[in-house]
Amino acid sequence: MSTSRWLPKKPLLTGEITAVDFYLALLRPLRDARKYHILLAVLMTSRALSEIRPVPRRGLSRDESAMYIGVSGGKFDELVADGRMPNPIRIDGRKVWDIRSLDLAFDALPRENPSPNSWDDVRP
Repeated sequence: MSTSRWLPKKPLLTGEITAVDFYLALLRPLRDARKYHILLAVLMTSRALSEIRPVPRRGLSRDESAMYIGVSGGKFDELVADGRMPNPIRIDGRKVWDIRSLDLAFDALPRENPSPNSWDDVRP
């Protein structure tokens, strides 16, 4: 018996079937709604909580910090070396960048071609 008739009918943007879609497709032939919902609950809760609801963190790794400000890891290292980005905090053997310090340092970076504020000429 072919399982293709159970696969999702909706068009997928990526052209790939997600694991949840695949398992749901396999569960569709079950006639007992109670079994379907129990298996669905198991599938939905078997994922790590961090995948479902990421925990906000204050400390970021080097790669996460570089991604946060929108540059490569190498460029981030340059920015730290020349003082435009903060130095890391060392927690035991791990280097962690404070996200608040990254925000302040990023706000202090020079802007390219600052445009005049059109509201500067308005007087109350």
